[in-house]
Amino acid sequence: YNRGTKFQLQFSGGVPQGAQRKSNELIQVTVPGGAHNGEVAVTLGGTPSNALKFRVIKDFAVTQIGLSVRSGETVDLGKFVTARDTADIAIVATPPGGQEPHYRPNVDFRADNPRGSVTPGGAFTALSEGEVNLTVTAGSLAPQTIKVTIGPTASPTPGGTPTPGGTPTPGGTPTPGGTPPPGGTPTPGGTPGSGITPSPGQTQPPPPSQPPPSQSPTASAPPVLLFGINPPAAPQGVEIYFEGKFSGGITAAFGGGVTANVTVLGSNRGKVAVPEGAKPGPVTLTSSGYTTPPIDFNALPPGPIALQPFGPGPQLNVARNGGCVAVSGPHVYLIGGNGDDGRSLASVERASISPGQPLGAWSIEPQALATKRSSCGAVAIGNRLFVIGGSDGQALDSVEVAAINQDGSLGAFSPGPRLTGKRFAHGVVVIGSWLYIITGSLAGGQPLAAIERAPIAPDGTLGNFSVVPNRSLALARSNAGLAVSGTSLYVIGGHAADNPIYSEVEVATIAGDGEIGAFTTPPAGNSLPGRRYGHAVALAGQTLFTLGGHSGNEIPDTVYRNSLDGAGALQAWATDNQKLTSPRELGRAVIMGPELYLIGGKTPSGAARATEKARLGGPP
Repeated sequence: YNRGTKFQLQFSGGVPQGAQRKSNELIQVTVPGGAHNGEVAVTLGGTPSNALKFRVIKDFAVTQIGLSVRSGETVDLGKFVTARDTADIAIVATPPGGQEPHYRPNVDFRADNPRGSVTPGGAFTALSEGEVNLTVTAGSLAPQTIKVTIGPTASPTPGGTPTPGGTPTPGGTPTPGGTPPPGGTPTPGGTPGSGITPSPGQTQPPPPSQPPPSQSPTASAPPVLLFGINPPAAPQGVEIYFEGKFSGGITAAFGGGVTANVTVLGSNRGKVAVPEGAKPGPVTLTSSGYTTPPIDFNALPPGPIALQPFGPGPQLNVARNGGCVAVSGPHVYLIGGNGDDGRSLASVERASISPGQPLGAWSIEPQALATKRSSCGAVAIGNRLFVIGGSDGQALDSVEVAAINQDGSLGAFSPGPRLTGKRFAHGVVVIGSWLYIITGSLAGGQPLAAIERAPIAPDGTLGNFSVVPNRSLALARSNAGLAVSGTSLYVIGGHAADNPIYSEVEVATIAGDGEIGAFTTPPAGNSLPGRRYGHAVALAGQTLFTLGGHSGNEIPDTVYRNSLDGAGALQAWATDNQKLTSPRELGRAVIMGPELYLIGGKTPSGAARATEKARLGGPP
């Protein structure tokens, strides 16, 4: 590439900017946005070179988020990195001889402290005892993290040969929390006995009192990941949908010791009918000997779903409306919101449920948000709580993340990936291996039609948010309700910029890979009986409820219901026989055990401490 001669590089799908000629033999360039698998060529002085084949990494993941090694040990971390190109083909090769070694995806490794050293290619050497967090990056893709726990140098066996896998815990007794049964699956409440922490969502970190176990790491990507269940409550015989990553034969295990085979719908969704005998409790998926960490599911009594009369639930410690809610196992969190004075809150309240008991008392978590916020979104994925966007008087694009400890308490909040723009009064939902952000308002209060999403990594962390191309609502709306039923995503009610309030519902079809189709508006007969915004939404099996909200003229105490068909399709709405004990808007609905709870919100007299609950059962 002779100096003084004009040159240009061309990738399939993009032209890079800022290419630098480093010498007559070397040009350095950043792979441009939009580039895809194809060819790359150089044009020099108007003459094109030959073209070479080139693959572009679409995404990558680490297959192990944690491992235990001994001081002085060297581990090849590169084998824990998998990647796909823009044709969704894994970046591996099959040379003569059989085995499939990984090509080395173009990723970089960095250690956060000097207890270990790592080469750019991923050769990690443990230098001293402690923990090292390794950041794995690939261009502008979302970074991943591998946590390495370094133990003491292995004690030699008589004769001087180190014991394979290191030294057992004192006396050879398993540490508290349970040891894995055959196949390596942790016992309930326990931690894996291996030194490897698999990536999927709900893996819990070992308790501080438990020394790191000792076993040589292996690099097997989990054949199944479980990020969510839609709906989170359903009676026997009703189909539920698993969100995550799927391949091959999968078995679902429910509370009550019953199992069912999962129908795989695509790479990121599966479904199963709730089997007879299923009880409320954790659900796991097993494939090829690997079992996912559990996600709690409310198996409801068989029969039709109907609300019993509403009554009081446990009171909040702080009156708040417009907070965001998330459920993780037996714990429900109400986060932020506006207090009695109308100002945003940073505090978090938690209540827990025990089998066969109603929801317990609320307590304020010691850990508070870094930024006060209301009208936010929240979701628990694995052992992490994400709080997304909202308003502190001004719209926010920030995301906060806290670890969920085994007892339900929260770790300190830290920054997560930011939204592409400031947004409040939005909804969040896990579909496939994506976290979708739908509806809401901009900083100036203008409602949004655009949809954002972030990929969920195997360890439950979020990648960078991006706007979903060619997908937006037919009607920009804020303070709407969301529900996922079968292969349908529903957006219910809400309001527009100049404050017309909607009764219309929009629906998008969900594919087996978690992609959503275009939004359409069902016939007028499928609209709400009245206009609503700021209402709560809950789905129990095939029965969809909206609770309270604002009609534009008043805060109603009305509950609407829709009995979806067997495929999850919307039918005509009806006004339920039951009413709230007090009119309420901006409350949040969750199903815990056999009861539907409405938490917080705003009544005609102001922000509410009171919660309401109604049992889900047969006709009253």
